[in-house]
Amino acid sequence: MENTLYAYTHSLHNMEKPIASTGLLTCTLNPTTSIRNPRYSKDIIIKPTFMQIPVMLGTPSIVPAEWIRLVQPEGSFYYYNRPLRVVTDSDITIFRVYHTIQSGMNRLHDMLSSATNLPHDYEVYISADEDTETAQCSYYLLNHENQTEFWLETISSADLDFPPATSSPHLSYVLQEHYWVHREYFPHSPISDILRLELINILRHARGDHLTSESSTFPYNAEQCNEFIDLLDTDDNAAGTTYMTCIVARLWAIVARNRFDHYYGEPNARITREQRRIERPTRTSSSFMKICSTILFKIPEPLKEDFNALPTDNLIYVIHWRKFTDSLMNGWKESSMKCAILLIANTTLLNQGQSLVSKYAGLSSAVLSVGGLFLNGAFMHKYSRAQNYTASEAAVYLHEIEHDTLGYEPVATAYSIPLGIVIWSQILTAAQIMSIAVDLLGLEYATFGLALGVDVAAALHAWVFLTAVSEPSSHTGVFQLHVWKQCRRPMTYACLH
Repeated sequence: MENTLYAYTHSLHNMEKPIASTGLLTCTLNPTTSIRNPRYSKDIIIKPTFMQIPVMLGTPSIVPAEWIRLVQPEGSFYYYNRPLRVVTDSDITIFRVYHTIQSGMNRLHDMLSSATNLPHDYEVYISADEDTETAQCSYYLLNHENQTEFWLETISSADLDFPPATSSPHLSYVLQEHYWVHREYFPHSPISDILRLELINILRHARGDHLTSESSTFPYNAEQCNEFIDLLDTDDNAAGTTYMTCIVARLWAIVARNRFDHYYGEPNARITREQRRIERPTRTSSSFMKICSTILFKIPEPLKEDFNALPTDNLIYVIHWRKFTDSLMNGWKESSMKCAILLIANTTLLNQGQSLVSKYAGLSSAVLSVGGLFLNGAFMHKYSRAQNYTASEAAVYLHEIEHDTLGYEPVATAYSIPLGIVIWSQILTAAQIMSIAVDLLGLEYATFGLALGVDVAAALHAWVFLTAVSEPSSHTGVFQLHVWKQCRRPMTYACLH
């Protein structure tokens, strides 16, 4: 596949030059994308002061002719020129910025004049790059007919930070995502009822998919889909507002990106979450890790598989990440409770035994229980915020804890230590009970005491081990370890590379 985005090279629809080029500086036009918009990354310090209140305070600020100032529902302002079908979020009430925008629009006019077969319904975005010494503007165009973003020149997808794609139709879903991001940021025109109703049907299908399957690829669960359906299924008066436009556009952007990530419509579409389409790196296991796993009764093995299942083809979903962290937290809480019970039992039995065996076994079990309480508390504190991670935060975290050659085996081993401590403490407690039985009943009952201790230890070991592994893992993933450049708020899933 050629790694390029094909330009539109077709006819101009009566777009007049904004102003004469005489006296305007030459402006360089740079292709950009809607997700490069820095609206969520601006960090500007303001200093409010007391002011004189003029007469007629409510008079709107002066903007250039044919431009109108609009405010997006989140609070950011932008300007729209309806006759020219141009939108900008640069502050054109500043003369220098307006001068640069007009120069860029003249340059765009020249490019559009030589283009052929442009879509009938299109829109232009342009912004002034204020951090450069020369006059530069960034631009892209929107095709409202097929809901895609496009440019007036051929561009490499890598230059625009696009993810790798398998075909041009596959890449088109990224262009659709960008289109809907723009519609969310600049909601001056309503979205058609046809597209809103189609989105409702997509959410209904996703809800049914989650209700009938454990392997749906849709990033929202059944309850969330139902809430979105209630939100979108509204009367005509509410459907045409800028508020509804923002919500519909945001959800469409998520749907478009989800379709790209799962190869929607492609020969090898991922239709269940477990299906992998990308080759996984080979992981090895060291002798030391195998010894640790044996000492911990093989508990790290299923946990390692749970970790591996989270990022399916580097995708991690918030809903599955939170199930996974809930499972970890519940396991550590249960281990803490068992450690506390064993510690009480050990200290109580210390006074009952007379032999060194019972005392050493009891003391060893008590020390392990104290260590288990400490480790469980440390892990629960570390993971207390992880349960509320966004998809991007979960992706970054998984990338940080994954070993280059061993994968998730080291972290799975570390997280299994508390449960391993519980089992060893139970075995030592059983040995303590056995020794006390021998001390109290005499050597002639040693066989009985030994059998009793072994039975208790085996029963406790089996109970804890079965508790740990009896539930099949349902933890799978959403984000990329390398998060694609996004200036939007975090989505419900992410991608790691």
